[in-house]
Amino acid sequence: MQGFFVHAKPPSLGGHTSLHTAARNRMNVTFPRKGAIRMPVKNGKEYIERIDQAQPEVWLRGKQIQGKLSNHAAFRGLMSTQASLYDMQVAEEYAQLLTYTSPETGEPVGLSYLQPKTKEDLARRRSAMTLWGERHFGLLGRSPDYMNTAVMAYAAASELLAEADAKYADNMRNYYRYCSENDITLSHAFVQPAASRTAEMLDDGTIVNTAARIVDQTTEGVIVSGAFLLATQGVTADEILVYPPASFMFQEEDNPETFAFAVPNNLPGMKWISRESLVGGDSGYDYPLSSRFEEMDTLVIFDHVLVPWERIFILGNDSLSIRFFAQSGFHVHAAHQVCCRYVAKTEFVLGIILSIVDALERTGSVVTEQVTEVIVNLESLKALLLASEAGAKVDRWGSMMPDYKPLWSAAVIYPQ
Repeated sequence: MQGFFVHAKPPSLGGHTSLHTAARNRMNVTFPRKGAIRMPVKNGKEYIERIDQAQPEVWLRGKQIQGKLSNHAAFRGLMSTQASLYDMQVAEEYAQLLTYTSPETGEPVGLSYLQPKTKEDLARRRSAMTLWGERHFGLLGRSPDYMNTAVMAYAAASELLAEADAKYADNMRNYYRYCSENDITLSHAFVQPAASRTAEMLDDGTIVNTAARIVDQTTEGVIVSGAFLLATQGVTADEILVYPPASFMFQEEDNPETFAFAVPNNLPGMKWISRESLVGGDSGYDYPLSSRFEEMDTLVIFDHVLVPWERIFILGNDSLSIRFFAQSGFHVHAAHQVCCRYVAKTEFVLGIILSIVDALERTGSVVTEQVTEVIVNLESLKALLLASEAGAKVDRWGSMMPDYKPLWSAAVIYPQ
């Protein structure tokens, strides 16, 4: 994996005089390993405390946010809502439904981390994800169970990563254990900025490619510089999983823009640039949605950030990156979680519609027909979700994989 480090030119994002100086300044960064902050499932208070203690570098409207994120108008409503999800995990009423016993520690861990081996496991996952979906009315597109599901799917398929190096497969499995055993809240960045092809064609340094790439390697890890787009909930999570899509056209084995890794969101050199907040105010009466469910999207800038070797899952290999993303089953497992959210959100919308109909006492045939259409779509989504479980089969990784066809159909029906 030496090739791309020779040719890559780091973007001048922070005015560093030397890449290697910047790298050395970050060598004292340590990362929690398995057992470092062991705890069973966390509650809402612990979730908020961990986010506040992390203190990532966050910018909003040209100013760096100072102090606790849970006190800031753009984040406190969402954090409170997400905290309520974690409170459900430890509530007597829900604990049995939202957790399972870790086979390694005997402690309760979040059920969305469970690798389904049977159809009963899929049903358990559906029940748990539905409970969370009903709590946030299906309005949180990146509630924690989404990325928990992603890490589960990737870890189950980690054997594929050993094609490049056995350590990458070990890293993925270890990271899954770390996340599940410590109830890590995870965000993701899958999109790099569209970079000018002229920069690659000229290759003379006159045009800077801002897309994140690996610019050097050290004994500690690799150095990453550049930007990622659209990290939803990036600063209201503990860590971020970075996995940009690889090139299908010009596949390489040492592509500096192809990688997958996970790091805490507060590393030296990481900056989070927030879009405009949609929060209208704190009042749940005046702003019932934005005050509670506004998931902030951010641009993430890596300014010569050191990523340790034990946090890297893919490095440079386009073919492996493409195959792992497709063959891990991530899309199908994630679609199962998303369909649970579709059902919850459609139920929420139907409830609002029925409340309006009752308040206005509109029971004419036209109104009845329109309400019926929503009901039919809701019941169709429920049926497709159950059908995906009924048609599930064990995949090559030992996971009970839902049937993708009903889930893809649900994805078409829902927006309509």
